[in-house]
Amino acid sequence: MGIQIEKARPEQYDEVVDFATMVFSVADGDGTYFPNLLPKLYSEKNGPETMPFHYLLREDGAIKACVLSYPMELWVCGTALRAWGIGTVSVHPRSRGKSYMRQLMWEAIRDMEEQGADFSVLGGLRQRYGYYGYEKTGSTIKFSVNKANVRHACYDVDLSGVTMEQVKPEDREALDWIAACNERRPLHVARPRAMVHDILSSWSSRIFFFREGGKPLGYLSANGPQVQEIDTGDSQEAFWKVLCKYISCGNEWETKIEVGPDRTEQIAWLRWVAEYFTLSSGENVKVFCFERVIEAFLRLKGSQYTLPDGELRINIRDYGVVEIAVRDGVATARKLAEGSGAHLELARAEAQMLLTEPISLYDGVLGQLPREVREWFPLPFAFPKADNV
Repeated sequence: MGIQIEKARPEQYDEVVDFATMVFSVADGDGTYFPNLLPKLYSEKNGPETMPFHYLLREDGAIKACVLSYPMELWVCGTALRAWGIGTVSVHPRSRGKSYMRQLMWEAIRDMEEQGADFSVLGGLRQRYGYYGYEKTGSTIKFSVNKANVRHACYDVDLSGVTMEQVKPEDREALDWIAACNERRPLHVARPRAMVHDILSSWSSRIFFFREGGKPLGYLSANGPQVQEIDTGDSQEAFWKVLCKYISCGNEWETKIEVGPDRTEQIAWLRWVAEYFTLSSGENVKVFCFERVIEAFLRLKGSQYTLPDGELRINIRDYGVVEIAVRDGVATARKLAEGSGAHLELARAEAQMLLTEPISLYDGVLGQLPREVREWFPLPFAFPKADNV
């Protein structure tokens, strides 16, 4: 039969789950079981529906490699960006070194391009996926809040009427409230209502809902001391009640809250209470349509800060010239014809890092840009962790 590449079918759910579980359990030594780790993709309810997004390589009929390429919509200030998440990259332990992963990755990338992807996102080692055009893009901030911080800085937060409960799949009122919060955020991944619980409980997280006097106060999704998502609308008072209640009910001394650069209100609140924070790179990203991604995130930044008017043209090698402009506070980006003049020339990876990574503020690269446009960058690129695959 030889080598064969195919898309998985719904009836192959058990075969694919067993293969991925075996490969990751061998690699990590922790007994990873995909329906528990990622119920949004591999539960008995969701798994058959996500099978057609899996690329399989078979050798003599047996699965030897697998790659998931999962489509999503990232909404940024009213613009829907077409995103594909890469995950479950797995090769049989006895088939490594045969370029099977490489074949499936390029197959998935070709299909993304044909389907009009704006970008693709994945976790994993930087250099491993750099061969396919992925580069660290954006940033994330992780705040550390310990019990002493809460005791001293939040001594006046009244928790007497606040209740906390773990959200179950049948808790309709709580999940409706949580879904509405997501849709109100300027940056969010579209989440089918039926999958909200599975999405937020993936990556071994649990969802907690908080009420005060019986009325909804907020929610958070966390894996023990690691909070991956928290929302209380725009209420600072509710934010501290939710976080302090969670910390006070836990046994861990320190809780870490992961926040994207788009969540400016949470950053402003946490900076005055947290013991410290760390700023790190975002996920590996491959941008297919620079003008759409740049325009969306520059408009997001314009909703947070006043952007000075200006114009910038970047020649991105093997892509073309992208003109970025802000006029009367409105940001636009478009791809120009070949031969159009540019202020600077960059490789794709260099463009992604320059435009989105805070380290550009310190390595001198932003100094290459016209002075009037330097305030546009870095762009607040982020991809919600709960939605990644």
